[in-house]
Amino acid sequence: TIRAGDDTYNMNPCFGTNQTSRWGDYSGAAIDPQNPSNVWVSAEFAARGSAANGDAGCDWATFAAQLTFGVATAATLTSISPTSGPAAGGTSVTFNGTGFDVVAGTTTFSFGGPQATGVTCSSGTTCTGTSPAGTGTVTVTATVDGVQAGGSATFTYTGPAVPTLSSISPSSGPAVGGTSVTFNGAAFDPAPGATSFTFGGSAATAVSCSSSTQCTGTSPAGTGTVSVTATVDGAPANGSPTFTYIASLTSISPTSGPEGGGTSVTFTGTGFDTSAGRTTFAFGGVAATGVTCSSSTTCAGASPSGTGTVAVSGNVDGIPASGAVTFTYITPPGLSSMSPTSGPAAGGTSVTFIGRGFDVAPGQTSFLFGANAATGVSCSSSTSCTAKSPAGAGAVSVTATVDGATIAGNLVFLYVPSMTAVTPSTAPAGTTVTITGTGFDTTAGNTQFKFGNALATNVQCSSNTTCTAVVPAGNGNVTLTVTVDGQQGSNSLTFHYRKR
Repeated sequence: TIRAGDDTYNMNPCFGTNQTSRWGDYSGAAIDPQNPSNVWVSAEFAARGSAANGDAGCDWATFAAQLTFGVATAATLTSISPTSGPAAGGTSVTFNGTGFDVVAGTTTFSFGGPQATGVTCSSGTTCTGTSPAGTGTVTVTATVDGVQAGGSATFTYTGPAVPTLSSISPSSGPAVGGTSVTFNGAAFDPAPGATSFTFGGSAATAVSCSSSTQCTGTSPAGTGTVSVTATVDGAPANGSPTFTYIASLTSISPTSGPEGGGTSVTFTGTGFDTSAGRTTFAFGGVAATGVTCSSSTTCAGASPSGTGTVAVSGNVDGIPASGAVTFTYITPPGLSSMSPTSGPAAGGTSVTFIGRGFDVAPGQTSFLFGANAATGVSCSSSTSCTAKSPAGAGAVSVTATVDGATIAGNLVFLYVPSMTAVTPSTAPAGTTVTITGTGFDTTAGNTQFKFGNALATNVQCSSNTTCTAVVPAGNGNVTLTVTVDGQQGSNSLTFHYRKR
C-alpha cells in the first residue's frame, strides 16, 4: 500500500524508463455501502520506496482512491406570467424555471390539481401552456419526468366561476354499476342536490360535494364507453371525461362438450352489448360462433373445436370482460383393449375393458359380446371398466355403448367350447352318439369331434349345447376332443370302442 514518502510517479530510477508509472495486474471499483454517492477504486502499480519508510527499493503497490458523485440538480419552477386569468380558463401562461424537459409530455403543470393544457417547452428554462378552469387563488406546481419540481407559483382566477368537470377517478368500472367515482373540477355547488352527474345520460347516485372542486358519487349501470357530464344549479358544466363500463362473464352452461365443438353454450354476465358483433367469446383464444345476445346479461353461441380444459373469455365493444370461467372438452369414447380375450362358452369370464370416455354412472356404459350383453358392468374410471362375459360360441365382436352411443373397437372375444358328456360312451364304430356341452357352433363344418386321431362324421349341432356325430373306426379307449371355429375345447372325454 502507498505510504507517506513513497515516490509513486518517478519510475525511471526503478525501471530505466520515462514512464510516470507502471500498472500491474489488477484493478477494481465498488460502490460504498455506507454512501452510494461514493465509489472506491483501486489498482496495482510499481512504486519507488523511500528510505524514510525503510524501503529504498522499487516495489509493487496498491493504489486506492475515493470518487464522490454529486446529485443532479432538480427542476425548479420560479415564476409564471401572467399570474391571473378568467375562471373559465384558457389563459396562455409562460412558466419560467430550470431543468424543464423539452420532450413533449414530460413536463406538466398543475393549477391546484387540474392540469394545464397544450404545454410546450422551448428550452430547459421556459415553457408555455393554457390554464384550466378554476376559482380563487391556486398553487401552480411543475412535474418533470414524473418527479415534482421544486418551487411553485400562484395563479388567481378572476370573474364569475364557470362550473367545469375536468376529470374523474377511476375512469372505468363494472357494467353493473356501483363504482365509487371522484369528480374533479371547478365551481361545483356543495349544496345537496345542486350538483349532479350523468354517465351517458344515466344519473349517478349518492352524489356529495365536499368542496367547489371535488364531489363523489356512484356510477349507474351501463355498457361501453360513455361521456360523463355535470350539471350545477341547473346549468351544464364544461368538460365531459369518459367512463368505460367493463362487462363481466360470470358463468357458462354447459361447462363441457365434445372436442369437435358445436356445443350450444349460454353465457351469463353483465354489460353485454346486444348489437350484432359487439360481444364476442373465445374458448382458449378460439372464437365461439353464432353469438347472439338476447339481453345485457345473457348471450348464446357455439363452442369451437378444442382439447382439454380451456379458459373462456368475453369481449364487449373491444374491451375484455372481467371474470374467469372454464370449458372442458370431452374426449370421444373409445374401446382400445380387453383382457382376457377368450373364455368358456358358458360365460362368466371376468373381463377388463380399457378405453376412454367411459361414463362411470351406473347403467350408462354397457358392452355387447356379439348380440349378447355383458353382465355386472362397473366402471372405476373413464378409462377402465369390468364385466362378466355372457354365454356364447365362436369368435364374436365386442362393442361398447356409452350414453347411448355405440363404439366399435375392433375387439374379438373367443369362446372356448367344452364338453360335458357323450352318450353312449361305449359303442362300436358307426354308432351315432350325442355330445353335450357349451360353445358348439351350429353352422355345418364349424364344430368337429375327434375320437383319438379320427374325425367323427355327419356332425350336426342343433344348438350351442347339443351335437350328434357318427363314431369313426377305432378300438379300445380313446380321448374325445372338440374343436369349434378352430378353437380347441377346454376339456376332453373318454370313449370306449366295443366290438360288434
